[in-house]
Amino acid sequence: MRVQQNERKDGRRSWTIVWSEGTLRVEADRFLRLHDGSGTQRTYAYLLVDHLRWLERECLAFDAVQLRGLERNMGIVGAEVRNEGYQHIG
Repeated sequence: MRVQQNERKDGRRSWTIVWSEGTLRVEADRFLRLHDGSGTQRTYAYLLVDHLRWLERECLAFDAVQLRGLERNMGIVGAEVRNEGYQHIG
């Protein structure tokens, strides 16, 4: 899975996420289209692809993620989380 840059006819760029064989990651594209033309779409794409890769590593379905699991992932990548039992050392 990777971030794909698309050159638009008007000269602007947009960003989406595709599977390794190049097919569109539909859920991710739907979210990123909400931010089309914004300065943050590229950033969102890279953060989202990291999240989707984490889902694959954890064998979690896209629609099965719960807040606790997401907080655990955020703690792993260095974010401060408020839940007891998760600790960022750094």
